[in-house]
Amino acid sequence: MFDLKIFPLLSLPTHKKEHFYHQILNNLRSIIKSVFYLYPMNMKKILPILLLLVMAVVAISIRRCRSNMANGKTIATQNQNTTTAQRNPPSANGTQNDRGLDRDVSRLFFTKHARCRMKCRHITQQEVKDILINGTINYNKSELNDPRGSKYAVEGNTADGQTVRIIFAPNTQHISVVTVIDLVEDFACSCD
Repeated sequence: MFDLKIFPLLSLPTHKKEHFYHQILNNLRSIIKSVFYLYPMNMKKILPILLLLVMAVVAISIRRCRSNMANGKTIATQNQNTTTAQRNPPSANGTQNDRGLDRDVSRLFFTKHARCRMKCRHITQQEVKDILINGTINYNKSELNDPRGSKYAVEGNTADGQTVRIIFAPNTQHISVVTVIDLVEDFACSCD
């Protein structure tokens, strides 16, 4: 008579959700009418309990729907981060585009700070180019919504085995290399 399968609502379009909620309300009305019909004397005692039960069911279903939606977003983000290189393989000219990151190494511009960090950490320009082409974007460390411009944290291993994160800031003229970070070893560096 009364079905509480609320959890598949996440995948339903809005108009179907409204229809579903309308059905729930109709079912609740029919339950209340049957209680009135069967127990008219005790309704003053039963009605508050029924209302509390209905409110509890609605609250629990909303909480579960929200947690399912949050978990779905987290899983989608993790899958997106781990499969970026598979979804966007390099093209014939060696470039790759991931959410606005142009992987064209001919447009690289090394900032003074990045050159200093590269020198401290023994990372060559060719290794930076290799990371730009073959590295994986770490979206958790990237700043894609920065009003000054997007910054992409691209991670990978250099030819000599260093695990690095390089921050790239693309703009209309070039792709700036902002900084270079060794994720394993902490180097002493006097860059300003």
